[in-house]
Amino acid sequence: MRHIETLENGIRVAIEPMDHVNSVSFGIWVATGSRYENERLSGAAHFIEHMLFKGTTNRSAREIAEMVEERGGSLNAFTSREATCYYVKALAEDLGFCMDVLADMFFHSSFAGEEILREKNVVLEEINMYEDTPDELIHDLQLASLYHEHPLGNSILGTARSIGGLTRDDLLSFLADNYAGDTTVLSVAGNVDPAEVMALVRTHFGSLAPKANLLATVEPVEHRGFHFVPKKTEQINFCLGRVSFPREHPDFYKLLLLNNLLGGSASSRLFQEIREKRGLVYSTYSYLSTFNDSGTFTIYGGTSPDSFNEVLQIVGEIYRDLREGGITARELERNRNQIRAQLLLAGETASSRMKKMGGQLLGERRIIEDEEIIAAMDAVTLEDLHSFARDFLDLEQSTLTFIGPGADERIQKTWENLGGCCL
Repeated sequence: MRHIETLENGIRVAIEPMDHVNSVSFGIWVATGSRYENERLSGAAHFIEHMLFKGTTNRSAREIAEMVEERGGSLNAFTSREATCYYVKALAEDLGFCMDVLADMFFHSSFAGEEILREKNVVLEEINMYEDTPDELIHDLQLASLYHEHPLGNSILGTARSIGGLTRDDLLSFLADNYAGDTTVLSVAGNVDPAEVMALVRTHFGSLAPKANLLATVEPVEHRGFHFVPKKTEQINFCLGRVSFPREHPDFYKLLLLNNLLGGSASSRLFQEIREKRGLVYSTYSYLSTFNDSGTFTIYGGTSPDSFNEVLQIVGEIYRDLREGGITARELERNRNQIRAQLLLAGETASSRMKKMGGQLLGERRIIEDEEIIAAMDAVTLEDLHSFARDFLDLEQSTLTFIGPGADERIQKTWENLGGCCL
């Protein structure tokens, strides 16, 4: 049975015993990311994530990697716009050792000057790599368009200028301001005993100070328009979408179903119409992103410059059909079943359960059970979904962002004819 507890210093702990596995996944989740940075410190949260792997007062960077891997474990981390997570997967018998290593990184990282300089080069190369990958870059460009001049639109990696300007004092100050008991969640899933886990947690994390000094967050304002970024590429990569809402919004599960129907699988409208029927793309899909007080709905595709205008028109036709009541009862049921199966299958691994508990406890401050999600989807009627699609699939309220070798007047004209805004 799942165990949830809050320590005296504000750390929230979630433990999910799984007696049928041999492994354990342990994650440290901190409520900080690019949203909590100002322009000068852009990329600081991600840079700190890198630095925690670069050695502590007790272990070198090589020792950290070797000591975990020689036991068959794997250690990793990621930074998003509102969270940073450090996690390990290992044999359940090694949880105590792995927690000791992660706690050492969390509390005792050296931030040595030569390591900071070396890692700046690494991150700058990461930025360059990202800039050279248009099918990934386009998603950041779309967020920058949707959240114009809001921190949610900033790059997680930062910029060459901001990374170059980061000092050791900047990093340590950011760490002190953001890494605290009330911004931290510990998530554990696997073949473990909750009492033993809590004893380890208190030993390793009981000393974390309880109060963070986060930057005040500003609620984002929706923007819309038409944005072209010229780049010498063989394809045009595009994102089309709009600001939506967070997971706890009453319409979220309608959007979840609509998104899956539109572009969430190989049987979706986008994939079938644009790739399978016409062969105009290799990849096209749609997805949702959720934040504490906002969210986005995004369609992605990559196509030749000669085909882009046609692809846009097809997307417009799909929108029109869905808005005019073109969803069938069978289609709704099929998408319900798809999402239900994905939820249940994802819960079969310790790592997925750890990530679900940690991410939800940090963001929504509660764990949303699969049964609640399934019940909420089952409550959506065909009439509900038609009504929601009529309101939500409005290209006038949407943003089109694309990157590629050129943009002739036909594309803007097509976008305007579909009802899109060209602000």
